Amino acid sequence: MPLLQQPIVRVTNLSKSYRFQTILKDLSFCLETGKRIALVGPSGCGKTTLLNCLGGVDRVDTGSIEINGLKLEELSSEELTQMRRESIGTIFQFFHLLPTLSVFENIEFPLQLLGIKGAERKERVMELLTRVGLVHQLKALPTELSGGEMQRVAIARALVHRPCLLLADEPTGNLDSVNGSKVLELLAELSNEYHITMLMVTHSHEAARICHQVFEMQDGMMIEKLNGIAQQENR
Repeated sequence: MPLLQQPIVRVTNLSKSYRFQTILKDLSFCLETGKRIALVGPSGCGKTTLLNCLGGVDRVDTGSIEINGLKLEELSSEELTQMRRESIGTIFQFFHLLPTLSVFENIEFPLQLLGIKGAERKERVMELLTRVGLVHQLKALPTELSGGEMQRVAIARALVHRPCLLLADEPTGNLDSVNGSKVLELLAELSNEYHITMLMVTHSHEAARICHQVFEMQDGMMIEKLNGIAQQENR
């Protein structure tokens, strides 16, 4: 009998409050390897707070977050930083590229933080530049790129260190519909190719449709909705 694969993310009884206001209430869920999950809901319902907790930016008040076998609440600040660098990729709505670095250097930067040698850094960066269709822009600065191109650079940067978990906060929110569709197609292709688990906060129905599961945040809790790929497969 084959061994059951352990989930990449296991959240148990997670709660988080700010200034006496409860944002997340006793959340428990698992994220499986290679699955794409959309997190929807109105502004202020706790979506970004959950992403920050999973990314190790915020510490939880109670409960546990386990990523790739490591419990975040048991890690020191230094260990948490190293875990983020090795295991988590993040994509933001407003790209957050370093303005003084070229496209190549922006993508290379996470590998430098990990101490990966130059030859391997170049190989990985060029592989992803090819996949996102930006080899011709490798020397360009972010200010010389379109919004769609900047987001493709951000995707390559988030994946270059081969994380097990990708956190995406409104990755198409600052793009027009054409570029948004291209970015979603690219995210689906690359997450499939590299077997990466992705949790995406979004207000976009189109973005939710590329995901295997959709959860709605309501009053600090998560409610699963039949949507996205799951809905298409059940038609």
